[in-house]
Amino acid sequence: MILCLFAIVLLVTGARFLRANKNTSATTQEGAVVPFVFGVASYASYFLGLIFLAAFHVRSLFFFACVIFLAVCLGKISCTRNYLKLPRAFHTALGVYFATALFSMLGGITHRSLETGLTGSILGAVFAGLALRFRRASI
Repeated sequence: MILCLFAIVLLVTGARFLRANKNTSATTQEGAVVPFVFGVASYASYFLGLIFLAAFHVRSLFFFACVIFLAVCLGKISCTRNYLKLPRAFHTALGVYFATALFSMLGGITHRSLETGLTGSILGAVFAGLALRFRRASI
């Protein structure tokens, strides 16, 4: 996950220099908060929805149909709102990674694992810091 973090930072920094401060259609409509929150909400809904289905021991065919349905719905929403185009894709990915780090931290706390809880806390702080650092939509 740390390698993914460095890759995101490297690619976004490189894209910023290559774009030469030109505004895109994605930068003029909304800021960075909405894609970030969408990333957090999409990961949480996908993850918790599948845990909910597994807890009720639904049939495997129904479970995998729900996996596909949720992935298609989240992909359709992302494409409709242009969350998969730069610079919003960066904030959406940060939201997903932030949610992943929070779930990791909560898992570490629940299972009394200091290493997992600390790693999730540090990564969550890094992703939140990156989101604050690049809060303007025109990365």
